[in-house]
Parts: sequence; structure tokens; C-alpha cells
Amino acid sequence: MKQITLLVMTLVLLSPVAVAQRKKPAPNTEPPYVVVDPLDLRQPVPDPEAGLTQKYDGKVLRYTGLPIRWGEEPGSPRWYDLQTEITPPPSPEAKGKKSQNAPPETVTVRVSFQGQEDRRLRPQPPRVNLTVEGIGAVLADGTLLIQGAKIVRAEAPTRRQ
Repeated sequence: MKQITLLVMTLVLLSPVAVAQRKKPAPNTEPPYVVVDPLDLRQPVPDPEAGLTQKYDGKVLRYTGLPIRWGEEPGSPRWYDLQTEITPPPSPEAKGKKSQNAPPETVTVRVSFQGQEDRRLRPQPPRVNLTVEGIGAVLADGTLLIQGAKIVRAEAPTRRQ
């Protein structure tokens, strides 16, 4: 009888723990943003509608680049061009030949910031890599714009060896 009572007491005490574990929501493993792959933006973009628009247009994007220039149009927020240097993948005809280092290419994304977020970049943009997060817009030629951005991180660029 003592054993049955002990077993029932154990089950009664453990049942709230089991219920609490079942009610825990599964952790969200996807980040709330899409990281922009600079290789997607190499010009000329063959068919922006097929890939870039579906992947980036209207979504929250995260992009890292070096501010190279800025400008402003009347009635619009100041914009900054962030540039990233990429090494293109080897072409199919280069396979089998001796490895030739392709010259690096640059990809530029135009960013406009929300409110006064860009005040740290004035009067001259610093020579630091900025990671920004904002809403993406893809133009017909495959150019990517990020609007309403905020600065997530600023760090000194790494030197290429």
C-alpha cells in the first residue's frame, strides 16, 4: 500500500512539470531579417524579377558595407552608398585550367536611414563597415535599395591579405 501511495504522489507531483514542458513554444530558429548575399547583386543581374524581387523586395534586410558616398535630393532623406568587395566564383570554363585569381568586384547598395539614425555618419562618412537593417526594394535593373534603415553595428574593415 505504501508503494502505491508513493507512486501516486510521485505522479501527482510530476504532472505539472510535464504539462509545463509540453506548453513551451518551439524556439524560433529563423532571424527576423534576410541577410543580403552580395553575390546576388553582381551586375548585370540576369533577371531581377526571377530571384531578387522574391528574395529581397519588401522584406527586412541586413547588409554590411563601407560607406563610400552620400547625397540628398530635396524632400527626401539623405542616402548613402555602401560598398562591398566580392570575389566572384570561378567561371565554368576556368575549371581544369590553372587557378587564376579573378579580380575582385564591388557591389553597391543605396541606403536611406530612418529619422536621424545617420547623424553618426555626418559630415563625412567614417571608414568603417556598417551593418544596417531596413526594408528592401529592388529596382527593374536589379539595383537594391534599403529604406528606413538603422545601424546595427559599425566596425573597422578587415585588411585583405
